[in-house]
Amino acid sequence: GTRLSLKFVRYDRKRQGRHQNQRSRRDQSKEYGVHSSLGVSSKTSTVFGTHPDSLTKLKGFSDSTKMSLSSHFGDETNFRFLQLDDDEIDRDEVNAAPGDTLRNTIRVYGGIFLVVFLIFCKLRRIYKKAYNVRSWAEDLQCDLAQNQFGFFSWMWHLYAVSEEDILEQCGMDALCFIRILEFGFKFSFMGILNSLWLFPVYRTAGGFDGSTDRILKITVGNIPEGDNRLVALPIAAWIMFSYAMFLILKEFEWFIEKRHIFLRQAIPRNYTVYVSHIDKKYRSSAALFEFFKNVFGEDAILEAHVAMEIPNLEKKVDERDGLIGKLEHAINVEEITGKTPTHKVSLTGSEKVNSINAYAEELRQLNDEISDDIKKIEVMNFLETGDRDIETQSAGSNSVNMSMFHMDTTDQSMVSNLTTTEPLPATSGKETPNLTEVAEANPDQLDRSQNSGSNKLLALSSSIGGLLSQQDGGFRESGFVVFKKLSSVHAALQMTHHHTPFTMECSEAPNPDDVFWGNVGKTHKELQVGKLLGFACTVALCLFWTIPVAFVASISNVEGLKEEVPFLAKWIDNAPWLESLLEVIAPLFMVMLQSLLPIILLQFVKLEGPISTSVMEASLFSKLGAFMIIQVFFVASIGGAVVSELEKILDDPTRLITILAESLPGQSTFYVQLLLVRTFLGLSSELLRLGPIVIAFIRSKVGPNLTEKEKNSAWMGLSPLADPGEFEYAQVLADSILYFMVTFVYSTMAPFTNYFLAFCYLLLGSAYRHQLIYIYPTTPDSGGRIWLGFISIALTCMMIAQFTLVGYLGLKKTPSALPLMVPLIIVTLLFNFYIRQKHFHVGLFLPSADGIEQDLLANKEAPMEFDFVQNEYLQSAMRKKVDKPENYGVDREIAHDRDLYQAPLEADEVDDVAAQDTVGEKSKKSLLESFLSRNSAE
Repeated sequence: GTRLSLKFVRYDRKRQGRHQNQRSRRDQSKEYGVHSSLGVSSKTSTVFGTHPDSLTKLKGFSDSTKMSLSSHFGDETNFRFLQLDDDEIDRDEVNAAPGDTLRNTIRVYGGIFLVVFLIFCKLRRIYKKAYNVRSWAEDLQCDLAQNQFGFFSWMWHLYAVSEEDILEQCGMDALCFIRILEFGFKFSFMGILNSLWLFPVYRTAGGFDGSTDRILKITVGNIPEGDNRLVALPIAAWIMFSYAMFLILKEFEWFIEKRHIFLRQAIPRNYTVYVSHIDKKYRSSAALFEFFKNVFGEDAILEAHVAMEIPNLEKKVDERDGLIGKLEHAINVEEITGKTPTHKVSLTGSEKVNSINAYAEELRQLNDEISDDIKKIEVMNFLETGDRDIETQSAGSNSVNMSMFHMDTTDQSMVSNLTTTEPLPATSGKETPNLTEVAEANPDQLDRSQNSGSNKLLALSSSIGGLLSQQDGGFRESGFVVFKKLSSVHAALQMTHHHTPFTMECSEAPNPDDVFWGNVGKTHKELQVGKLLGFACTVALCLFWTIPVAFVASISNVEGLKEEVPFLAKWIDNAPWLESLLEVIAPLFMVMLQSLLPIILLQFVKLEGPISTSVMEASLFSKLGAFMIIQVFFVASIGGAVVSELEKILDDPTRLITILAESLPGQSTFYVQLLLVRTFLGLSSELLRLGPIVIAFIRSKVGPNLTEKEKNSAWMGLSPLADPGEFEYAQVLADSILYFMVTFVYSTMAPFTNYFLAFCYLLLGSAYRHQLIYIYPTTPDSGGRIWLGFISIALTCMMIAQFTLVGYLGLKKTPSALPLMVPLIIVTLLFNFYIRQKHFHVGLFLPSADGIEQDLLANKEAPMEFDFVQNEYLQSAMRKKVDKPENYGVDREIAHDRDLYQAPLEADEVDDVAAQDTVGEKSKKSLLESFLSRNSAE
């Protein structure tokens, strides 16, 4: 049966308080309570006393238990036993002394944070490299980080930084996140104003006259059942939620303005669209370019890049990148130490070679191979278009826009002559067959190409393709299209480009450096299966997660903990101070459990095939937000009875409202305590950055550290101070969902929560402003899309809070109060419907009028230059045919009298150099410069 916790209420606590503190623990238990040997305990409160007027509520006691109580305290007639049903137990009485719990939490965790905060304020001025990364790290520097301000004054000075500066130097996501915290503070501040009249109403109701705890008396639980004062609750709800809807409208106005400013910036992502599931007849860079050129006009399109299957090339580029690092370090060793580095040719051999010479030779060979492969793939890209591209040209002309293929002059000349019988240039030491040879070897192709120069290209396609690995050269299903006009970009994003669902679907492009090329071009089937698996795993985890959450909820109070760990009961009896300590550290269990959730959900998100970090963060945020609502406000509320309650909910879904109405009102203290712990401990860790600093210290002691570049580069997963990592918007914003859920639910039921939450929002705002300005890079940046996800979840939280209030008023049986909530729910539903019609859509896209205005402005004085975006969305492995270390150059080779990197030049080049200067050094330098300039990617 139900096990109940026996608690007592003294009828004259003030008069006997001093005497009680002087008595022994055993004497107190004889007069006011029972020995633990009675073995009656639970999370539900039972109150009894020795005075005839004491409130006495007992449930589930056997006759033997009653006799034990009577024999312990005396005659049974001194007690009034009241048998209550489950539904009659007032859950608000569970909190014996919430004020004491909050005070202890603030003392312990607030004290820890205060110490950490003072240490941080001191350290940030002394160790600039650790606490002001963006003032010195080359890739992260910004003007805002140059002024550190005073010991404490940075807190309010950072609030004075303009939104325009934050948008420009910290990014759109950073600005949106700061604005969300400001939204929370504004709502909590309104709750504080609202509490000025709610406190007197709740305080004078007299429901907890037997309790001395002030916190309980200023909550709605202090109003007895059926009391007309409960009308105050829906009135307060009207004030708070009307203000919330007003704020959301104003925030949308702000967001649309800032979002459109962001979309007008001349950055690569704003001029590019991602096209997924391209139709087969457009599945090449030239064909895709041609399609969008026909839709928007030639002057609107800059280039198109369809992703290709090039695993071998990508493997070689990765190998080259690693080799460049080795060669760069070897050169640094020689330059700084004066010793020529050597290494063994093999692990088992004893022969050592000059590392610089060996690595340089390997690099030269890899550069040759990569350069040849890229050229062949470019030719294949051209040949794959076949008749489709040639026939779009003017009649009688076979000229093709070679700029589409990003070839150099030599390559373009080679491809332009493909319709003749001239031999193609030799590659990798092999003769490439000319068209005649191909035709002789393929008579069927010759018959089909007698009168068509374009078909000769198709005849060559298989021949050129044979020079590549069978795994390289095929086109994937997706790619990027780069526009010259912003108006065309947003027109393309909103148009339907194909009659088949999901085909030729356009979406915003991520930043070029943020693209996951491995996921670009995944088939529709792969993506749908991945999304289904991700969803199934998320649902399974949500169901499984109820077990640890319910367990943590059951031990989040001392009585529950004593039940789960029996030996603690003896310890607490011997050391009463342990009970207060356990009450304070109980929320840590929930915080630790929630910290594991993002790690697991991130793996499920990766199954969905996101093409960028920003897309992955948005998906992770939506899942984490749902978990916060379901697990924290549902599972944690019904606690250990989760299985039986789920069965009831399946039979009667309206039971959910009753459960929330019964459980949530009495848990305001727990949630405030939980959020204070999260705020104090979370910000302590965030501000001190002990983890990154320790890792950076280890990195400074191991790995290459000869130059500043080496010192500021990650090695073997160890990041230096110059690489602070990305700001995890999804996880931090998901935590904010918990703050907002508590705010919406308890701002009217327990108005004291507004004071604590307003303080949390202010503290979070100051701390994260500091971190975003002084520490974190601006990428990845979703362009504010994550703000839209937050508002969508916040609207859902508002509805949950209102239905909880309805359920609570229904339990309180107050006919005059309940009807007032119905119009509020209707208004909120209509507001949801209204805001979701167009506001989200307008926030996503730049209006055509603004796009045209920006296009005219960009080309007002001179045609706009597109260097900032050209070739940025070319596959990363295709960008550099030749690459080399930064410290490898002509001057260094001459200084060391090296001839290794010279290449045979044409006779006329040698004669020209010799005629100009016969001095050895200058001749050598000219030869090297000529070679490097001819073979360098730059």
